[in-house]
Amino acid sequence: WVKLGAERSYLPSVMLHGLSGPIKVAGQAFVGAMPGLAAQLDDAALAAVATHVRKLQGTDAKPYTADEIKAVRDKPGDQQRTRQMRAQLLGP
Repeated sequence: WVKLGAERSYLPSVMLHGLSGPIKVAGQAFVGAMPGLAAQLDDAALAAVATHVRKLQGTDAKPYTADEIKAVRDKPGDQQRTRQMRAQLLGP
């Protein structure tokens, strides 16, 4: 989470666009799909959820704002781009 959390737009990207396919978390492999929530939740609601998730991770990160979520929403994005961001953040 430390590496993924270093890029504040990662979590909003996952929440907005979703993520599917294989991932590893703490060495454990998972295969699944999380649908994007862009159509179901507005920017303020997504900011509240993202802030809550970061707190569950034990971080002291500043709260997300609706403007931050909107900035990610306004950029081109999809599950493939989110997966590419994840790979870049986690490195080899």
